[in-house]
Amino acid sequence: MGRIKKQPNFMQAEYIEQEVSEYMNNPFIEALPPIRTFSEVYDSLAHIRLFAQSEKELPTQYRYHLIQRFNQYFQPIGKTIEFERKLSMLMRAGYISRNPHNQHSLYKTPFVNIQNPSTYTNSFTLLGFPGMGKSRNIELLLSQYPQVIVHKAPINRLQITWLKLNCPHDGSLKTLCISFFKTIDELLGTEYYRKFGSKLSVSAMVTNLAHLSKIHAIGVLVIDEIQHLLGKKGSSTEEMMNFFVTLINVIGIPIITIGTMRAKSIVQRDLRQARRSSGLGEMIWENHDINDEDWNILVETLWKNQITSETSPLTKQIKRILYNETQGLVDILIKLFWLSQCKAMELGIEKLDANLIKQVSAEELKLVKPMTEAIKSQDKKKILLYDDIVPLSITEYLNRNSKDPIKIKEKIIEEQKKISKFQEIMNYLKPLELDQYKTEIILKRILLEKKDLNTSQIVKCVLNELSMPEEKPVDQGSIKTGILENIIRLKNQEDSENLIHKYLIQEKIIVSPLDDFEKEAFL
Repeated sequence: MGRIKKQPNFMQAEYIEQEVSEYMNNPFIEALPPIRTFSEVYDSLAHIRLFAQSEKELPTQYRYHLIQRFNQYFQPIGKTIEFERKLSMLMRAGYISRNPHNQHSLYKTPFVNIQNPSTYTNSFTLLGFPGMGKSRNIELLLSQYPQVIVHKAPINRLQITWLKLNCPHDGSLKTLCISFFKTIDELLGTEYYRKFGSKLSVSAMVTNLAHLSKIHAIGVLVIDEIQHLLGKKGSSTEEMMNFFVTLINVIGIPIITIGTMRAKSIVQRDLRQARRSSGLGEMIWENHDINDEDWNILVETLWKNQITSETSPLTKQIKRILYNETQGLVDILIKLFWLSQCKAMELGIEKLDANLIKQVSAEELKLVKPMTEAIKSQDKKKILLYDDIVPLSITEYLNRNSKDPIKIKEKIIEEQKKISKFQEIMNYLKPLELDQYKTEIILKRILLEKKDLNTSQIVKCVLNELSMPEEKPVDQGSIKTGILENIIRLKNQEDSENLIHKYLIQEKIIVSPLDDFEKEAFL
């Protein structure tokens, strides 16, 4: 385990009887805090009231310093509770196959001889837009667990319940291993880096890292900022992902990988890793919609933390402006709110209003403006310029974020009508034995360009274009020439639509009245 240089404050193991049969008689699980209810999780994490009423009466220079408390603000939302539930399950499931009562001899064996754990172990990936609180959420949730638990005889272990590392900027597995050793040294007061991380090869480091993970019963390994693996030359990315798979398969340590939306290509690149990372279902944190319940809760609780001497009401106009300027990104919302209060105190107006918030957004949030403007525009080309905010399904995302749900619904219905009309007209034209490829192209263009035409008019336009002379002669044997000539003759007469309509029915080209078709297509 290494020589201990100092004695940090560890928590002595207190074993709690378990209700879940798989968790019973497992000291690593019994020493964890009890599984909590949703309300208990919320109460333990919420930090939404930052100022006392009396502090609003302090002079401006002191209230200005209180603004830094916004770094502590945290409003749990539905996704926070879901994340906590997954973390709780993940950590405990990873310990099922590592019960120290069954593995005393395991700690003395070389890493290469460790048997594969059971298939209980899973991992998952959290991807999201920047500024949605991914890292903050995981750090607060991890803080609910004592990081080091001391087990006395007969176990005699220092159990590390979680370890969080940032993916190296250079995407190097060696750098990650060094970070691992140094983090444990800081936590336990050991000298693992000097022993394992200074002169050994990468393969030796990986072996020792895995062995220490087993010895110290690491409950879950969190790797943040995995998008740093993108754009690295050589096999760095593949080596890192293979390393994660090895830790999961061989040691049985659950891994949580966290990154921006850029990282989706990394996770999906390797099928084995994609399968493992979605073991408990991946979590995708896109920006909030203006009508999201979570967003409204965030805005309303945040607004209560006004340190200006005058308290301003939260109007519908202000709520709309806060969304327009932040596009549902939590970090930008918090920054805009406290920067607006700073501006109000600097100007001596001591209150918030819509114009002030827009002014502060224009002056202080210039760096993020291109990104929020891209989201606001709902322009696919603009969104694709910023790969950190490109969703898994951009089509679904654009539909979800439409400012007018009614229009989107109407658009979907209209598209369905077009598809239905296209298929029906192609069925009517099929007996004419027309060139299918050419007919489809003409029909699609007519449906797009001439939206006001009824069905019989569209049929007439298609047949008219097909009958036009071409540079290359058409094989008349592929068209029922007589029928086509009659239709061309009828189209120049009065009431041509009805005449063509009746003629097509008479020739049994149309199997049902066109009027009925029109009614069905537009239902």
